[in-house]
Amino acid sequence: MPPGTGQLVAEVEQLLTRGVAVRFIYADPTTVLEWFRMTIAPELPRLRRLGQIELNVLKQADHTFTQLRDQAQVVDLVSDWLARCT
Repeated sequence: MPPGTGQLVAEVEQLLTRGVAVRFIYADPTTVLEWFRMTIAPELPRLRRLGQIELNVLKQADHTFTQLRDQAQVVDLVSDWLARCT
């Protein structure tokens, strides 16, 4: 487990118990997604029992979502998320 994982998971847990909805959007393949898989992903089943948390992975996107199709997908995901959270 990478350093700081316990603190990070605890902070996500605090958000969820306060009723904050959390959505992670990652490009694949990226090192940031791998970091997520090593830190938060193992805790997802437990965290999902605490509140609304989702993960979306955009295949073949770069880490800044440069392509317009990837940007549109991010906008759609965030718009959908906001509509369900309000």
